[in-house]
Amino acid sequence: MSIVSRRGSHAPSAATLSFLRSTLSTITSPMFTEVVVVYQESSFSGVASHSTEAYRTTTSSERAAEASWHRSLFQVFREMYTMRDFRLVLCAEVWGVVREYTAEVLERAVAVERAAERLDYLPSEPLVICSPQGSRKFGG
Repeated sequence: MSIVSRRGSHAPSAATLSFLRSTLSTITSPMFTEVVVVYQESSFSGVASHSTEAYRTTTSSERAAEASWHRSLFQVFREMYTMRDFRLVLCAEVWGVVREYTAEVLERAVAVERAAERLDYLPSEPLVICSPQGSRKFGG
């Protein structure tokens, strides 16, 4: 199962959570093992897309908003896990020089959740990977 994550979107609504619960509860295949969350350049406040510079300085309010957004996503993952066991994979689907930066942002989000002891429900640490845009094809 893959989910495309977009920064700036609000925390999922009750209807979205209900949909995810229903969907996960209907999957009976033992082949289902991962939930892959795909992040694109627009998911990161420090990436200057379509610019001559790869990065830009983020403000403290942007960093706080991004941290809050990640926290709400991890709450959704916890809720999803109550319906079905899975391995969580965070995939930054980006090009070139921003790969290291985006991996650091995702690793930092995981570290914050770990430090707050909010990953105790997962059997293993979320996997953070980078993949060039469009190189991975995900099923539903």
